[in-house]
Amino acid sequence: MIEDSQVGIKAAKAAKIETWAVQAPRLQIDQSQSDRIFDGISSIRDQFGKVVRNR
Repeated sequence: MIEDSQVGIKAAKAAKIETWAVQAPRLQIDQSQSDRIFDGISSIRDQFGKVVRNR
């Protein structure tokens, strides 16, 4: 799951779903519980492409 809010990350982790976060420094959101933190959507797209190709 891709999340950017602390509440969404917490819910995803409670459901045992791998969670990626989009960093939003200006909002000062604690995203430390996510599995991965990316600088932006393009970084997530690149990583997602790698995951799909490796399956």
